[in-house]
Amino acid sequence: MKSNNESPKQTSVLTAEEVKERISLLEKRNQEIDLEIELLQSQGFKVEELQWHIDKLHEYNEIKDAAQCVLGRLASLDGVTIKEVHERYGLSMDD
Repeated sequence: MKSNNESPKQTSVLTAEEVKERISLLEKRNQEIDLEIELLQSQGFKVEELQWHIDKLHEYNEIKDAAQCVLGRLASLDGVTIKEVHERYGLSMDD
């Protein structure tokens, strides 16, 4: 049973004009994406290679995370900051 303090669920109902406007915006965005795809394909990019790049990016991130753990542990053992460990080994803090 509902208590008197609870407000009823309100659903947002779009007008026909709002629906048309959203559809128009989505169609425009779809056209922009199609143009971006055409541009990338004209530059030699292939959809088939996308998964390979994604896999390599995941692998890179896993290696980077492991390296950051090691650097953090070194900093902890030496009683210094991670920034100081980066400087000691000539590593950039940006990447």
